[in-house]
Amino acid sequence: MKRQTKVLILLVGVIALLLAIRFALFGQPSDREQIANALAESIRASKEGRPGGVIEYLSPHFKINEENPGSSQRIGKFIRDNRPDIEVRNTEPVISGDKAEIDTSVKVTVQLLSVPLQQEIPNVKIHFQKESGLRWLVFPVKDWKIASVEAPEVDLSQFMDR
Repeated sequence: MKRQTKVLILLVGVIALLLAIRFALFGQPSDREQIANALAESIRASKEGRPGGVIEYLSPHFKINEENPGSSQRIGKFIRDNRPDIEVRNTEPVISGDKAEIDTSVKVTVQLLSVPLQQEIPNVKIHFQKESGLRWLVFPVKDWKIASVEAPEVDLSQFMDR
């Protein structure tokens, strides 16, 4: 290769690295945007039956009504089999440090033998927390994850048993 080509390739590589570092350090959306994105993307993936798209936004310690719903495989199977469509009425979080909460009512629609079943669930609390992660497998970041869901008027485990 010519010397000019090598210099050009090196220059492009350095610029790309600097841009990656800039976005990793300063390109982080606001907490509200991250929470809204985590909620919206997990709902979209759930409706489409893509368990990986939901599980990536769940904390490893995720709980429903203070109970562990089981392994990520169990959650994934439920999402694949039932494709739950979740409509969150209020998406405005109350943020306090590394924790946030959304108080809302939720409409859940699941497919059971190709028949949609709907349930309106009042007084749902969706808890989020900031957790450490990696962007591009290199840069440490803090991402918002869904830590737990509380719905005192409904036994949400009934959905997981299907």
